Amino acid sequence: ESWINYERTKYLGEQAVRRSSVPWIVFNPSHILGPGDHHNWARLIILVDREKLPGIPPGIGSFADVREIASAQVRAWQRQR
Repeated sequence: ESWINYERTKYLGEQAVRRSSVPWIVFNPSHILGPGDHHNWARLIILVDREKLPGIPPGIGSFADVREIASAQVRAWQRQR
């Protein structure tokens, strides 16, 4: 029911995979960041680091390094779980 296209398509893709007969593993990392990120969440983090954020946005967020996500996906595939 989300109005966010990314969330809707991720959910629909996950449902299609779950109905398939092929082996599958679903990953649901939250905010993914990595080297070279200069937009979106990275801009917010850079402002905080430089002490230039004029306020504190409400809410919370979980962040993961893209290299760690990729490594976890490879390990899960290797172990088939």
